[in-house]
Amino acid sequence: MTVRITAKQGGFRRCGIAHSAVATTYPADSLTSAELKRLQAEPMLVVELLDQLATSQWYHVAATRRAGWVRVFANGVNTAETYKPGTTV
Repeated sequence: MTVRITAKQGGFRRCGIAHSAVATTYPADSLTSAELKRLQAEPMLVVELLDQLATSQWYHVAATRRAGWVRVFANGVNTAETYKPGTTV
């Protein structure tokens, strides 16, 4: 699994990292579980947990949109989410 983090304001700092307004991907093992929880709880950051899908395998993929939140599910597991107010999917 990888973690993609985007700051709503470039240079925003949390957990000793200056986060960019451009999405940055980190290996999940580069963050402790406590750091990941802190980052996910921070309203100034968009934190997405990304699973890599294998080739030659079927997946059930669905997306939902509610109150500006767009969520993607693979095999019933929320694999990514982002907040996009005022947009259509």
